[in-house]
Amino acid sequence: MIETTAIAQTHPNLFRIDKKLNDLVQKIELLNYINPINIEQEKRNFFASKYNVNPNFKYRKIDFDPHKLQQQLFLQDIGSIHNEEARKFYEDVIYDYSGLIQCIESIGKGKKFYYNSLKSFGTPTQKDVEMLSLFFILKMKNTVMNWFRYLMHMKLLNILMSLQRNTTSISI
Repeated sequence: MIETTAIAQTHPNLFRIDKKLNDLVQKIELLNYINPINIEQEKRNFFASKYNVNPNFKYRKIDFDPHKLQQQLFLQDIGSIHNEEARKFYEDVIYDYSGLIQCIESIGKGKKFYYNSLKSFGTPTQKDVEMLSLFFILKMKNTVMNWFRYLMHMKLLNILMSLQRNTTSISI
């Protein structure tokens, strides 16, 4: 097994870039931003309206500058990585995180989030939809208190199934 210090001496740019990328992406966690901050209030409103009012979700504010962060990602000198496979890997990492930043930036913005999600995560397969459907049916079955969540998940399933059906007609 080759020691880390030997690799660091042989490929100093790789280690410098890796550390910088790691430092940059610390605040990028999609789940921190996608969960509504007012879900309980909207659940009460939904039940009080006898299921006639659509929820108006509010989301956590982004605590980083998306444009600046993407700029910093793309400023990394990956061209200085001599190993082609490693350089391609870091290029892919940068593009993946850039897409994730775009997803976070577009949460709550309807179709913009929808298309950014497709770009980052792809279209769900029929198996994905079936597994998610089974999960939600088992989890939500016969639970009145979870009806609101069940309806929201069914809405998500409908979107996923629509994505699955329209894969060929959607161009990103």
